[in-house]
Amino acid sequence: MTPWRFTWLGYQLGLARPHYLLGLVLVAGIAAIALRSAIRRRKRIDAIVPRRLQGQLAPNTPVVWATLRAGSGATALACFVIALAQPQCGERAEMVKRRGVDVVVAIDASKSMLARDIHPSRIQRAKLELMSLLDALKGDRVAIVAFAGDAFVQCPLTSDYAAAKVFLRAVDPMTMPQGGTD
Repeated sequence: MTPWRFTWLGYQLGLARPHYLLGLVLVAGIAAIALRSAIRRRKRIDAIVPRRLQGQLAPNTPVVWATLRAGSGATALACFVIALAQPQCGERAEMVKRRGVDVVVAIDASKSMLARDIHPSRIQRAKLELMSLLDALKGDRVAIVAFAGDAFVQCPLTSDYAAAKVFLRAVDPMTMPQGGTD
């Protein structure tokens, strides 16, 4: 089957396998059955158990909770069906040859970096220097590794410098799971 292309909010979108969207009909049917089952269950309980004893003899039976459970399950299934349809954005795939180097920066995020012997603090100065490095890079990929007691990848290799800056701003010695400079 050929991909289905359309424009939405000014963007070229498409579905590689639109026939999978027929599964949404099945999802709607499953949701309707679950809702009907919850209502029937509630009616049976109302017929058997007096209202004043329902909280003790039949807890967790309100239709609202059953509806929320069915709704969240149906939403999850709908998202799965849409993912099977393989949504795509853009007009075409294009091979891009990239020239440059991969830069991996390790930043100490231990509590000692909060010292103010350098203005405003060691960690803030390191972040400012890394921000200026990111501004100077052209076509290179960058990764950020934070360490304090244990090292972890804060930002994987990317050429999206704005995203790298967001990850860099998130480095904070107070949120590190383990202290120490190791």
